[in-house]
Amino acid sequence: MTVYDIAAQLPSIDVLRQRCKALAMLDAILGGDHYTYDPAWGTDQVASMRNGSGEEYDIVFTTDGTFIRGVYHESPMFGYTNGQLWPGLLDGLPDEFNSQVTEPAFSHPDGTLNASFILWRRNDDERWHAGDNIDFSPACDDEVDPDGSWLLDILFDDIAEKYREHADEVYQVALPRPAIDHVVAFLPLTDAVIRALNPEASPAHVRAEAEKLGYPCRQTPATSRTGPRPQPEPPQRAEHQRNPTRTTISHNRRQPEGSRGQNTEILPVVGRRRCCRPQREAPAPLQASKIEKPWCGPCPHHESRDLFEFR
Repeated sequence: MTVYDIAAQLPSIDVLRQRCKALAMLDAILGGDHYTYDPAWGTDQVASMRNGSGEEYDIVFTTDGTFIRGVYHESPMFGYTNGQLWPGLLDGLPDEFNSQVTEPAFSHPDGTLNASFILWRRNDDERWHAGDNIDFSPACDDEVDPDGSWLLDILFDDIAEKYREHADEVYQVALPRPAIDHVVAFLPLTDAVIRALNPEASPAHVRAEAEKLGYPCRQTPATSRTGPRPQPEPPQRAEHQRNPTRTTISHNRRQPEGSRGQNTEILPVVGRRRCCRPQREAPAPLQASKIEKPWCGPCPHHESRDLFEFR
């Protein structure tokens, strides 16, 4: 595999930028810094990879397009050039990217570009480009993948599976594939996804990192009200409680003192069922007298058979 094979499989600039942010977001959740993304690298944006063993790449997103340079420190190409740039890597590079060739962050101390592979694509280009007719021999005789451009294959369509393998190898963690897919798809980040990827991660810290990267986050519910809490309406009082002039009597009880001579209504009493005895109009004055036999027959709701009627 060489830079020409990589150029044929890299996605568009917009998709590439999104995948670079997703890799940086995944690493931020795990607490790593293998993949990073700087949205304010001067006037440009840059996605970087550093594995700590000498392999690295930088993807610079400019107003004119995208420039990629990478280093495979074990590349046999460096052995033949004494660490200098392999012939042909910059052949055909548009003038819009000349400033990247002389960028100090990408250069040797002598000012020459440090790279074993280079790609570019202008905004109006239909495909990715590499140097014209690069001859990789005799380096390709020493290694099948001489330029190390395979470092970019994590940005192909199988990025989720490649990152799962990366996390297992580098961080020694087995990540759930659905959570990786969620981030790779650039869906809004949730606390559930953060916990699935790293239960020890602080959601607040991860959200702050996501904001720096330009990765979307789902809004958390408001923790406090912005205005005064509405007061509940007071409970409605029962009709007989609002009208103190009405008199309530219970079963087997005489009328209250002072109520004689009034047209009294029998109302239900809490905890007891209403008597089936109908209301009667009683002439004044009212006298309660005991009768031996109820005129309405025995009432099952009374506590005794002794009933009173008004005469």
